[in-house]
Amino acid sequence: METQNGFLLVVEDIPDILNLLEATLKFKGYRVVTARNGEEALEVIQKDRPALIITDILMPKMDGFNLVHRLRINPETRTIPVVFLSATYVAPEDKEFAHSIGVNRFIEKPVDLVAFLPIIERIIAQGDNVPPLVE
Repeated sequence: METQNGFLLVVEDIPDILNLLEATLKFKGYRVVTARNGEEALEVIQKDRPALIITDILMPKMDGFNLVHRLRINPETRTIPVVFLSATYVAPEDKEFAHSIGVNRFIEKPVDLVAFLPIIERIIAQGDNVPPLVE
């Protein structure tokens, strides 16, 4: 399923999770680019704009919160939809903070792929018009 707007950027520092998400999304027909932290993600984004960013929060060098902050202050990247994945930051106040900085969806780890894939499909279908919503 090639997206009209390009590729999916998956940002995750745990290799097994990164590989699982990449393989699953590629199997579903998406073009996937990966990064291991927020700094690598920004390097990818400077070269080409992804249709969607799926990112962990707790990562070395630059965490997901800082990545989203950097995206949202830049007019060229502020509308890229972002999905947070986290096993650590799962309290209601963490989800509310993520929503307040412009995260479109919040998914707790371990990722339930049966629920995850339809969320990704909906966001891709809506493109830049996807409203923030914490799930």
